[in-house]
Amino acid sequence: MLFIAADIYNDVLFPMLCDAAARLPERSFKYKLHPNQEADFERLHRATSHLPNVQVIDARVAARTLLASAAVVVVVQSTVTHEALQAGKRVCVIPVLNYGIHADLFGLPQVTLTPTVDALIDVVASPASELPPVVFFERFDEVRARGLMRQLLDGDTATARNEGAAFAHASNE
Repeated sequence: MLFIAADIYNDVLFPMLCDAAARLPERSFKYKLHPNQEADFERLHRATSHLPNVQVIDARVAARTLLASAAVVVVVQSTVTHEALQAGKRVCVIPVLNYGIHADLFGLPQVTLTPTVDALIDVVASPASELPPVVFFERFDEVRARGLMRQLLDGDTATARNEGAAFAHASNE
């Protein structure tokens, strides 16, 4: 289970992490620090030293590198939520503070609002269904981008505008 932290969520997420890790000693837990928590690493690492199944992850490690090994991602609010869903992961949203920013995702079957540790454990204990990943970000098409830039630089703004609109429409389908 991968917890995506930030300083403003620490008072909620960290106790949930410790409780869940103590109750599920056979499971691996990662607590990924936000870049604004770099100074907290040693303190949080020491605070979890009694939990051998918890690893505090340095703020400089990119969250996307941790997604492959995570079955469930726990957030309050983070852009990592979209990356996790696109990677086909189940996401637990803790409904506190500004979690409502993700209201557009709450209807997805991969997203569960989990207000308690018991609710988190229920998600982990339930079998993961095979759902296709949700696509939020398209791969960058360098050839197409160069063509659009060439048209713009050559002054062919009408064609570039039409190409860009067609690309945006195709991406939303």
